[in-house]
Amino acid sequence: MEEKKHPSSEEEKEQTHRSGEEFSREEEPKQAEMEAEPDSGKQDNLLKEGISSGKLGQAGDKLIPFFQRIPLVNRIPFDRVGAKRIAVGTLVTLAGLTTILTLWVAYALSEEIDAASKLEQKAVKSVDTKPAPQEITLVHGEHEWKTDLRKMGYNGKDPSTLDRAKWKAWVKQVKKEVDDPAQNARTARFGGKIRPERMGWLLDEKEMEKWADRIDKKVNRIHYIPLVSDAPTVTTEDLKRVNGQHIGHYTTYFNPGNTNRTTNLRLSSQAIHNRVVNPGEVFSFNKTVGERTAARGYKSAIIIVKGEYSEGLGGGICQTSSTLFNSVDNAGLAITARFSHSKEVTYVPKRRDATVAWHGPDFRFRNNLRKPVLIRTSIGGGTLSVDLYTVPGTYHHPRAVQAAPRKVEDMVLPQ
Repeated sequence: MEEKKHPSSEEEKEQTHRSGEEFSREEEPKQAEMEAEPDSGKQDNLLKEGISSGKLGQAGDKLIPFFQRIPLVNRIPFDRVGAKRIAVGTLVTLAGLTTILTLWVAYALSEEIDAASKLEQKAVKSVDTKPAPQEITLVHGEHEWKTDLRKMGYNGKDPSTLDRAKWKAWVKQVKKEVDDPAQNARTARFGGKIRPERMGWLLDEKEMEKWADRIDKKVNRIHYIPLVSDAPTVTTEDLKRVNGQHIGHYTTYFNPGNTNRTTNLRLSSQAIHNRVVNPGEVFSFNKTVGERTAARGYKSAIIIVKGEYSEGLGGGICQTSSTLFNSVDNAGLAITARFSHSKEVTYVPKRRDATVAWHGPDFRFRNNLRKPVLIRTSIGGGTLSVDLYTVPGTYHHPRAVQAAPRKVEDMVLPQ
């Protein structure tokens, strides 16, 4: 067997020493590399600084000729200052100017914003301070009326500032549209069909005038229009009793032997018989009697034309209108139209006649009483009478009239 030799202690030491040296030799390059790394970074930084410094110098070199052309600035000793410092100074100056410009723009914008804000606040304030509406609204049924009291001078506080004339004018305008007057009962002839009366309603002007004194309590509210009832002055019962009080009478005389003339008197007197005239109404003889034609039975008889006797249809009816005129005058009613003949007639006293003609003179009167008036005629035996009546208890102011002559003188055509 081959024996293995164990190294002696001396040999071990020697091997250890060699190993240490080898280890040291291996470590040295590494340390050298490590020590070399910081030197490399410094070199890079120095290189960058050199490049930057070179660029600043180049920029400065380009700026110097520019500054040398500027008055006052060209007095700077650029060769002593150096191109690099010129470039740095220029950059700092530009940065400062940029900052100042930015601050100025920011300030200007803030001023504009403040101005816009103030304008908006002013507009809002203007809207907020707009005078409050001063309106009044009236309603009646489905209808509505509204007005701005400021247009009438009202200041919103003191009722005395309201223009009363304008207020009354507006109220009257509303009244025209609101009023629904009462309707009287009416009939064309006594004993005929009666249209009954109807109550009405009217705007209460007196109450509305009082509103003006307390208009501050009425504004910007809706109010029902104050109304007062309007009672009819003629009722159905009035028309049934219109023959109860005799107020006027007149009689004239004629020759019943004059057939044609008598026929005309009868037809015209029948046309006005039992006619009822309501308060305020105007009676027209021509309108009531109508046109005098042969078709309606009228005959040819003597008439007066331009002061001369002549023949004409309806001759004689002027005696009917003259008799009515004197009866109306006796009752104290208001005569609105009357004309005398161009030649004196014999059936009434002088100037007590009332001539009529179709499309010509007319006799008209107005019922100025508070109740209806009834006209009644009677004819026969050579007499024609017209009597007027009204409702019992109605006040009237009668007038005395001269009686008609009883002696009859027929009109004769000239030979």
